[in-house]
Amino acid sequence: MKSNIKTIVIAIIAIAILGGGFAGYWFNRPIAKATKAIEAGETDKVAQFYDKCNDEQKTSITDDMRLYCQSLSAGYTEGNYEYEYVSSEFDLLKDNVMKDDETFNNIVTSVNMLHDSREAYKAATAAFEAKDYKTALAEYEKVLSGDDNYEQVKENIEICKFNLLPDYTGVWATTINAGPGMAAMMGMAGDDRFKFDLTTYYEFSEDGTGVKYADEEVVREEFRNYMDTIIEIVIEQYEKQYGISREQLDKEFKAQYGCTVKEFYYKSGNIDATINSFQLKEKTFTYTVDGKTITTTDDEDETSCTFIREGDELLLTVEGNDEFFKIFEKFDIEYPLHLSKVE
Repeated sequence: MKSNIKTIVIAIIAIAILGGGFAGYWFNRPIAKATKAIEAGETDKVAQFYDKCNDEQKTSITDDMRLYCQSLSAGYTEGNYEYEYVSSEFDLLKDNVMKDDETFNNIVTSVNMLHDSREAYKAATAAFEAKDYKTALAEYEKVLSGDDNYEQVKENIEICKFNLLPDYTGVWATTINAGPGMAAMMGMAGDDRFKFDLTTYYEFSEDGTGVKYADEEVVREEFRNYMDTIIEIVIEQYEKQYGISREQLDKEFKAQYGCTVKEFYYKSGNIDATINSFQLKEKTFTYTVDGKTITTTDDEDETSCTFIREGDELLLTVEGNDEFFKIFEKFDIEYPLHLSKVE
């Protein structure tokens, strides 16, 4: 009897030892430790035990941590978590638990973009308050459209752009090339040798008056170059039609007229006199400003012009002058005219 009791006791002790050992094993498995770490919010330990789990267990851990990362993102978006904390949690997971997980990568990207947007807004606001509109504009344009501050951002962007517009006082210039239109009139459309640049200046004074003018010497030089082009084209036609070289042609003209072909056309066309007779009269005007719009009135013929400030330019339109539009159409000149500030 005593022997049987002893055997039973030994068996109970053995079972207890084995059960305790099994329970110890069960609760010390990597998956169990990882699960406990997840419940405790100990992300570093989750990452530590992850590699010791099998594939099925890893999938389970990844699913749980994906939900955790989504909660981190929501917390940061709502202002409950600091970016540094959220970012550090992501760093603990990116090399193993969430490695190559598309959802995780999208969450990280989203949080980083929102962080950059908020930092840009802070920098823009500081620059805006300091009236550094150039810096403020560059930073405001980095703010995401979904940001809570975006409506204010849009308003401030317009303020920045307006303040960055160049002051309308000073000298503005526009250059038109009448050459292509002239070439078309001569039946030589597309011949890029024809070039006649005409630059017109508009000077706006602070007292609401201004003057429109052109540089006579530059215009004369442009016209001379244009006439030289025409003469060269005529000489080319001589050469093709009669099979005579430029050198021989000059000899024949010198023998008959005492000058080269070019000199002959200058004299017969009275080109030098025409060029020297150019007198480009200055025109004075008065103007008013309404926001981005400048309206001028010619003091002599009361013709009105409207200038719209767009970025670094003034766009010029002319009202009540049909001849003006006919000239532009005839010479294929882009309209409205674009003016840039030169002084």
